[in-house]
Amino acid sequence: MTTENFLIEFEKELQEIPKLKVSLKQHCRFRIGGPADFFFKVKNPDKLKKVIALVNKYKIPFLVIGEGTNLLFDDEGFRGLIIKNEIKGIKVNPKKGLIEAYSGTPLKEIIKEALENSLGGLEALTGIPGTFGGAISGNAGAYGRSISDFFEKGIIIDEKGNEREVDKEYFQFDYRWSRIKKTKEVILSGTLKLEKMSQPQILERMEEIYIDRQKKHPPPEIACAGSYFKNIKLPDGNFIPVGYLLDKVNAKSIKVGDARVYEKHANILINKGNASSKDILTLASILKQKVKDVFGIDLTEEVIYVKANPLNE
Repeated sequence: MTTENFLIEFEKELQEIPKLKVSLKQHCRFRIGGPADFFFKVKNPDKLKKVIALVNKYKIPFLVIGEGTNLLFDDEGFRGLIIKNEIKGIKVNPKKGLIEAYSGTPLKEIIKEALENSLGGLEALTGIPGTFGGAISGNAGAYGRSISDFFEKGIIIDEKGNEREVDKEYFQFDYRWSRIKKTKEVILSGTLKLEKMSQPQILERMEEIYIDRQKKHPPPEIACAGSYFKNIKLPDGNFIPVGYLLDKVNAKSIKVGDARVYEKHANILINKGNASSKDILTLASILKQKVKDVFGIDLTEEVIYVKANPLNE
């Protein structure tokens, strides 16, 4: 059997075996999801490269996750391997304004390093949860800035487990998107180019943004995945906030089971305790239809729904 051979070679190559039937509720901010067939934490680049080569060799469905901040797992779990990326590390070159970090590094730690080295720009991303790799893949951003504004180059791992350095253009960044979302490549690290700025100036902006986010975003104890839908990008480059449209259709009054719309931000869906993925998807579908009926606008999900059987897509 393919799976049996995969596990045999996995143990031979890595001197470890993946865990079986791990609940995904513990690995995403929505706290929703059934068991993954296989689950493996990776803490160094060599092991990640070996794992990526093996899953592609044996055609095992896989997904690399960080802190699970932008994911909705299926109630049935995942028929394949979930790889939790815990490869962390930051290198700073203050004179050149460069910060290089491994993809499993929390974004907040990179923002902190930028502040400590008087490098400005990333303060706009204050409060965004998740890892650097997830931020690159989804071109995370807020307050008019995105990771792509500062991105210089990255190192990716291809299907055979080989490293390759690529430039910014390779990622084809767009609003909350990069080409990594549609390929089997995995981000190992990335380099950002920032500008010199005084620490008081950076800190003042970080505090402003933190206070503003506190007014609208749920505290960590509330299960959610951040903004559920992408804002509407207009031809002139400006945006219509989806929260505004959802407020106009009374989204905050709608609920499906324990899936609710957050009372302070209509574009954030929350799990009040026992919501299923089906509850969240049903609520999201209702909201999309209401916006479509009233405004004629089709909403696009920012949160990624991870199906249980990716091979059936």
